Amino acid sequence: MHAADFRHGPLEVVDRGFAALIFAGANSNSVLSRDLAREIQSNGGRVFWVDSSVDPEIPTVLLPQTGDLTRPLLEILPMHRLTLVMARRKGLEAGHFRPLSKGTTRE
Repeated sequence: MHAADFRHGPLEVVDRGFAALIFAGANSNSVLSRDLAREIQSNGGRVFWVDSSVDPEIPTVLLPQTGDLTRPLLEILPMHRLTLVMARRKGLEAGHFRPLSKGTTRE
């Protein structure tokens, strides 16, 4: 989710029980991502910064150095693996969706 989208919704739920992984992203966007990370921290949330260099103020998950074109692969693949592990721990089958009705049945 982009920083602007997060600020217009989920930021309201940030408190001491909230945790987020914030990806630095492309060099041109990393300042915006870091500002969001600091804002989450200032609202009591925990943040883990994902980047190819350590941030002195935010716990960092290090990625290998890469260019902006290949960075999305380094960000997406570990997240994919993480969601598989989280689903397994909850007893869910990743990619299996619960059946929903085809339409809204009430207001």
